[in-house]
Amino acid sequence: MTGRFANRPYHHRRTPTCLCVARRQVIPMPRILLAEDGPTAIDLAGALFDTPGLELDVVTNGRSALDRLTRAPRAYALVVLSHTLPQISGPECIAFIRRMFPRLPILVLSDTTDAKRLDELARLGIRRGHVLQKPTDRKTFAAWVRNALKELED
Repeated sequence: MTGRFANRPYHHRRTPTCLCVARRQVIPMPRILLAEDGPTAIDLAGALFDTPGLELDVVTNGRSALDRLTRAPRAYALVVLSHTLPQISGPECIAFIRRMFPRLPILVLSDTTDAKRLDELARLGIRRGHVLQKPTDRKTFAAWVRNALKELED
């Protein structure tokens, strides 16, 4: 490359990896699994689609989320689950993920963040900062997910 872009990395957003020409290395893009069945699913997914450098898979029930994870165990950097999912509930999904993929970070969207719910999630290994109360706006949701991804880098 020549000209004013010679020292800048080249990013191609249509592939699952980001080729950094300036450093001659391939940097994987974080892939997120969002399992949400409510009407906010599309809106929240849109908040993440607007974030450059992320890949997102959206499912609407717990069974589909677990199927995706078991088919591609190392594909996801982060899982965002609704507490109330059809077929297999959020807590059941969390328990399965913790058994099968103990290092995979999980964020939980919950209708309530009362002490009882937070205690239930804490017993499953979910920290308070990894629980977000619904309904939420796109900006808050995107910031919450970005913060979780930054924790992974540290």
